[in-house]
Amino acid sequence: MTRDAYRDRLLDLAYGELSGREAREVEAHAAGCEACRAELARIRGTRRIMAALPDEAAPERGERILLAAAREAAEARGGRRLAPRWLLAGAVVAASVAIVAAVSLRVSEWTPRRGEQRSLLESPYASRPAAGAPAAAAAPA
Repeated sequence: MTRDAYRDRLLDLAYGELSGREAREVEAHAAGCEACRAELARIRGTRRIMAALPDEAAPERGERILLAAAREAAEARGGRRLAPRWLLAGAVVAASVAIVAAVSLRVSEWTPRRGEQRSLLESPYASRPAAGAPAAAAAPA
């Protein structure tokens, strides 16, 4: 595991969200890495300070205010489309039609036309070897 991967798991370690094996692995890394050891100490110190604070009741209108702010943020973000949806749908339909047409043309080349019969003997690979060619080279392996 890389140093960044251990660093990302320090918060999980401080909150006790890692399995026993993972916690031991991250603690062992932190013991040998000064930067990770200092970061883990800062996280644990912050947790101690936050745990000492008294619980505050949520504001009476807090949920309504939070939902209104989330709605405003979603509306502000929703207006920035690069292309309208109908353009994307049209591109998908056009690509689908092009693929179907290409496959149809390819399949029509493989199948014989009306009244035409193909024979394996008409294949260029079914011709006899040239006269004077060695027999070993002409026979398939």
